[in-house]
Amino acid sequence: MKIIHISDIHHDIKTLESFMKLDELNSCDCIVMTGDVAGPISKDESYQFDIESREFERVSQAWQNDFRKWDRATLTKNKISTFEDYVDFFKERFPDNSEVITYTTSLGKIKSAAIKQYKEVRNVLDRFTGRKIAVHGNWDSTEFFEIFGDMNIHRKNVTIDSLKFWGYGGSPYSYNPFRLAVPAFNENVMHDELLKEMPDMVLTHAPPRKMTDTGNTSKSLLGSGMLRSYIYESYIEGKAPLVIFSGHSHSPGIERDKKTNVIVSNPGNLGVSEREHYGTFNLIEIKGREIIHAKTYALSKNGAVLLEGDVIPAYEKREHSMYRTGIKRLFGSD
Repeated sequence: MKIIHISDIHHDIKTLESFMKLDELNSCDCIVMTGDVAGPISKDESYQFDIESREFERVSQAWQNDFRKWDRATLTKNKISTFEDYVDFFKERFPDNSEVITYTTSLGKIKSAAIKQYKEVRNVLDRFTGRKIAVHGNWDSTEFFEIFGDMNIHRKNVTIDSLKFWGYGGSPYSYNPFRLAVPAFNENVMHDELLKEMPDMVLTHAPPRKMTDTGNTSKSLLGSGMLRSYIYESYIEGKAPLVIFSGHSHSPGIERDKKTNVIVSNPGNLGVSEREHYGTFNLIEIKGREIIHAKTYALSKNGAVLLEGDVIPAYEKREHSMYRTGIKRLFGSD
């Protein structure tokens, strides 16, 4: 089975169009997509919407903070499980509050813009007729589940070629101008369900801690400690996953944990930006339970370019990763 792994499209339709023309897709059996399909939504709307969305950030940031602080009983009592529930909760308490009215108005505009983005991405992706599975990222909104419902495996499992895939979207360390990732990321829930499912393949947006999780424009660690812990716990049980497919850090590479041989595939960002000039993706080929090919590619004007290097051990300096040696050498940019 050949899997092409993409992540962090961020509504870059132009680069996605180029990706869909690659010869590599002709022999691909499955596309794995690990979140952040949406891009900056405010650029699609008016200046006034941009002002509103900044105000909207204030209450949505509070939602993330409160969700982490409030215990399950408090959330259940107030029937709060999504960001929309949170907004409704404050609308009921403060019906005449001008800020709550602004947030509610902005939420409707954001939803419309998100649906537009997701439909555009989905229309391009559907040119690939093989299997497609996905989880959401920290930039994604509730509408992700509406447009990508048949692909979504968040907290679900599917079997492909006798291998069990299971996913969990979102991220513990993230920036989103709208904070609309639903449901909010919970490391403990992810960890406990992984131990219950024990899948062969794991899809997450956030990578394991200290494995492909260093942001490409900073030294911040963006990964999940509980996901890293799961690698060792499942290994002790003799049921370690073959591959963890992740994204989020925009730092492409394929790393193998030395102790467990678990491979972490992080394709970096397929979508390009002012700071990231070339889209990247990973190609994983599996025969039975053996990984026979695992490499990172960058998009160029002439198609896909293989970045130098192969699977590298975790904990090696990120300066020696494919991102630093490959893209900088090929394109003179990092």
